Amino acid sequence: MKDQEFNLAIEQDNGKTYGIILLNKQISAGNKMFFAYNVLGKPVSMALAEKYHNTVYISNVYTTPSERRKGYGMAVINKIILHYSDCFIYLYTNNPEAANIYRKLGFSDNHLKSWWAIKGSLPDWCSTNNKKEQ
Repeated sequence: MKDQEFNLAIEQDNGKTYGIILLNKQISAGNKMFFAYNVLGKPVSMALAEKYHNTVYISNVYTTPSERRKGYGMAVINKIILHYSDCFIYLYTNNPEAANIYRKLGFSDNHLKSWWAIKGSLPDWCSTNNKKEQ
């Protein structure tokens, strides 16, 4: 990452650079960063999509505070959904506002110990019905 995208990632970590190192490792491994830009062309929202076979995990979702509640977070997640339309997509949040955005985008929520959002059907390995009775 470089330039304005780099600055947005630094902002996410309150000015620290440790997150950039991890994000760059993810990008080097073939995972993708997605950004939403304001009318001035400045990146204002971002998310990382980590793909493993036909499963995508969304993380590092962030929108700069001055641009929140304007649809940028929804736009960046929607870009990921469209890009990986043939994949099982999941993410984690403990933020009720974010959970509402994910529901609007078609994710269903399953309450485990914390809130997980699922888009698409659960793979067979997640289903308790596939376990043999003992």
